[in-house]
Amino acid sequence: MKVCKMIFKSIIAVALLITMIPGSLALASEKENLSDRDFTIITQSDSLVVYEMKEDDKVLRYEENIVESGRSTNVYTKVFDVTNGVPVLKDEFNTYLEFDDHQSEVKITQENDLEVETETISLPTENTDRSILPENDSSKSMFRAVASSWVSSRMPKINIGYRYPDDAKYAGMYKYNVKVPNKSYDQFTRQVDSMRSREVSLVKEGSGIAAAQTLADLVFGKVTLSWSAAWKLMKRIGAPISVGYNAFQWFLSYDKAVDYFYATPPKTTPGTIPH
Repeated sequence: MKVCKMIFKSIIAVALLITMIPGSLALASEKENLSDRDFTIITQSDSLVVYEMKEDDKVLRYEENIVESGRSTNVYTKVFDVTNGVPVLKDEFNTYLEFDDHQSEVKITQENDLEVETETISLPTENTDRSILPENDSSKSMFRAVASSWVSSRMPKINIGYRYPDDAKYAGMYKYNVKVPNKSYDQFTRQVDSMRSREVSLVKEGSGIAAAQTLADLVFGKVTLSWSAAWKLMKRIGAPISVGYNAFQWFLSYDKAVDYFYATPPKTTPGTIPH
């Protein structure tokens, strides 16, 4: 069982302009912009990545060794609990990315203990569907001020959102008239707000939309991508590291929102609502 549920199974990303400097120098120059209070990159290079994440009351350190060879990338991840200052190994797993000759498809294989999960996804082309772009979001209030409107993700295949003060939905399951006040529901709405905020600020460029549509194929799969594996995958499709970081943060919010959805007690039994 993987620690921290770093689900990166579908990705929103956007192509931002990046300066043409050597890879290691580019990583170093951007590194300081890739941290916040819950996620801190300690080392970021093409062969070694070390970062820490806060999850509930714990601090987890991820140490990842990366080996690239031609069309393949291998990421070996160790996860340590460093909450008390003394590293305790909690998990370790291996993620293998194998790209085809034309860079149009990638096979992702992950080994954790005796379990092996494999998925294959297509990589984007230049012609991408821009229909997922939020319509005039810049002029709309997306948060609780608009109580009669659903605040929902606009990413492909992601059906999650709320209508304040007491409605919540996830993947077609509705919780009518949530019992409020409720801390889990408050956290759920905050995570959805965070998702939408990142969507509005990021999903504006063609290659980012291509990345979103491609990686959305992993939403309901079993493969879990760490930050390094996800970054290497996005690098292959042309997204800069800053975009990868923002996409990664979006998925952390998504993962937490799903947990808080199920932790919120409804007044009525959730059910699938017919269209």
